[in-house]
Amino acid sequence: MGRTFISILLVCFSFCMLKGSTVTENYNFKNIVIYWDASRAQHTNDHQKEFDFLDNYFNRYPNSKVKLIIFNTHIISEKDMMIKSSDWDVLKAILSNVTYDGVANYKLIKTDHSVDELMLFSSAAAYLGEIDVDLYAPRIVALASSKKPNIRLLYELAFYSGGYYANLTEVDIPKTVQALQEKKTLPRLQFVKDKSTTNQLISGFVYSNDEPLLNAKISIPKKNIATLSNDQGKYTIEAQAGDEIVYQYNGKKTSTIILNNEKTINVALVDTDTTLETVFIKSEVKTTANNVLIGDKVVDKSSLGYDVQQISSEAISADEVNLGEAMAGKFAGVQMGGGNDPGQMIIRGFDSFTLTNHPLFIIDGIPLPRSRPGNTSPMDLIDPNNIASISVLKGLAATNRYGSEGNSGVVLIKTKTGTSKVLDKPIVEKELQIDYKTYTKPLVVAKPFNSPYQSVLASYSSIDLAYSYFVEQVPQHLNTISFFTESADYFFEQGAKQKGTNALTNLIALFPEDTSILKIVAFKLEQHQVYELAQETYKKIIDKAPTLAQTYLDLANCYATAKNYPEALKLFKAITTNKINAIESFEGLQNQIRNDFKALLKKRDNSWNLNGIPKSLFYTTPQDLRIIIEFSHPQTNYKLQYINPNKNYFILTHTTEENQKTLLNELKEGITSEEFVLSATEKGTWFLNLILPITETIDYENPKFLRIKVYTNYNNSDEKMDTYHINLGRVSGSELFAKFTI
Repeated sequence: MGRTFISILLVCFSFCMLKGSTVTENYNFKNIVIYWDASRAQHTNDHQKEFDFLDNYFNRYPNSKVKLIIFNTHIISEKDMMIKSSDWDVLKAILSNVTYDGVANYKLIKTDHSVDELMLFSSAAAYLGEIDVDLYAPRIVALASSKKPNIRLLYELAFYSGGYYANLTEVDIPKTVQALQEKKTLPRLQFVKDKSTTNQLISGFVYSNDEPLLNAKISIPKKNIATLSNDQGKYTIEAQAGDEIVYQYNGKKTSTIILNNEKTINVALVDTDTTLETVFIKSEVKTTANNVLIGDKVVDKSSLGYDVQQISSEAISADEVNLGEAMAGKFAGVQMGGGNDPGQMIIRGFDSFTLTNHPLFIIDGIPLPRSRPGNTSPMDLIDPNNIASISVLKGLAATNRYGSEGNSGVVLIKTKTGTSKVLDKPIVEKELQIDYKTYTKPLVVAKPFNSPYQSVLASYSSIDLAYSYFVEQVPQHLNTISFFTESADYFFEQGAKQKGTNALTNLIALFPEDTSILKIVAFKLEQHQVYELAQETYKKIIDKAPTLAQTYLDLANCYATAKNYPEALKLFKAITTNKINAIESFEGLQNQIRNDFKALLKKRDNSWNLNGIPKSLFYTTPQDLRIIIEFSHPQTNYKLQYINPNKNYFILTHTTEENQKTLLNELKEGITSEEFVLSATEKGTWFLNLILPITETIDYENPKFLRIKVYTNYNNSDEKMDTYHINLGRVSGSELFAKFTI
């Protein structure tokens, strides 16, 4: 009897111990999915911080189930594994050997996993697509490890899933893991848009060393709310008297202020290694306005939070006979070129990654061609006696209105007459006249350019070895656009579509703000039928520069080419009815829009919603030839020579010298294409010859691209369309590139 009792006790004790052990094991167990961003933008991240985080995490959860998904433009690998007794060596080995290449495609991130947590290791600095968050998404933990992550995107992604965000370069990692264990929540970020709210709104600017701070955190800890400053350093937050407002930025001293009755608080944060203290500039009432011109708006200078310099016509003397003399010595931090040449001006504090440090000049709202190495724009054509005011914008605010074109600063000139009056050279736009001459050279279409980059890649015995060589060479060619486009062409031609896509989209990671380079990427993606990413690239251009009318038409046509007819129809309707909020008018593109919309409507079936479309768009007129010339960069100079079957030719020009008014209007309206439709032409074989003006600088490292579409027998049953992609950096003088029959 005694033995039986002892046995029962032992069994009960063992069961309790086993049960207790099971509870402990479950408490230390996690089922997670890890999305690891392997794009080029992650190459410089602090990966050791990421490993430190995972080490702490698996020490806290020693037995875990992990699904690892490594991605960039595509899913590179997907692997399930078990972590036992905190041993994550296999996972670490995989992550240590990741090659960072291409751009991140966030559409690949799926949030419908049945797991405890979804971890995203990404800075979100350069990406395409958007994450579609499932209604029942797991807790998302967004982890960055770079100096300038996209905090807003990552923070809100985590917040709305009840998750967590941390930049591992700024936080105490063990405490971050503890916060995850305790399921701490994030304060809600405020981005106040409705100024009619009854709550008190506090606004201002956060800056340091006279430069605005992007993504500075402004929070009221006791209310669990926060916001971030924008690219001008501006913020707005709801607060009341007595609230404690905290200002934080990585590398700067955290500062706190108790709110009284202030409406505006501008904050100058100081470096952590200085003995200086934060400067608060507070205001309860508005002071007398000191207005300055910013883009197309006149604003109070005191509301900006950073320095904008301006002079009026009174500061320009009669003996200053050109723009350079009118500006020389009057703006702090502005260095004129030799002989006071404003075309070679440099605004101190800018460090360009795209080979030019010269500012953008805007005259009466019209951007002028910006100087680049070896190609100085003639700014001295501007009459100083006609200048009403000159403003110089510094800091990130210079890019707010003009995007990447303002990366090196902006000089705003307002004239007295409201038009860009020039000295002694009135702009005369030539009427289109067909003046035939005889073509005397041999009619031989040029062979494709023999790229030195492609020749080296072709010398490798396998496509994988060639790609490994390409990846190794990337650091030596970060500023060479042709290296990426020509290498990508090679991989596409070899049937290695994913490698070609990655090679090309490195440019998005390297130049995420340069809309001209983004357009090159979109052109090339369409060329190689990677339509979905091409569409996302056009969307990115729209996000960066929403006033460029051309991009909306490019996107609509890309939808149509990819046979995504519902989206194409929807966008064409919005364009033709002028429903794009950022665009005042598509006037300069009207003919091209109508012709492209008509081409789309010819593909219609009974499922299409055609309500509201004018009947005129359903009728087409047969023509012999339609040519569309699209250019990646504004202010691209070229001449196109049309050679008919009788070896007679005429030339249509697109140059600053001969078509200055047209090019300025294109800049103003955001147009980067032109269209020609010809009828009653000679039947037979035609040729097209591209001619570069002598003044056009050949630059293979940072080239301009043309995409030329040639429609023969246009709007006929036997219509044919050929597309030619031309890298102007590889054209020496001229290139006979097309041969077709009418």
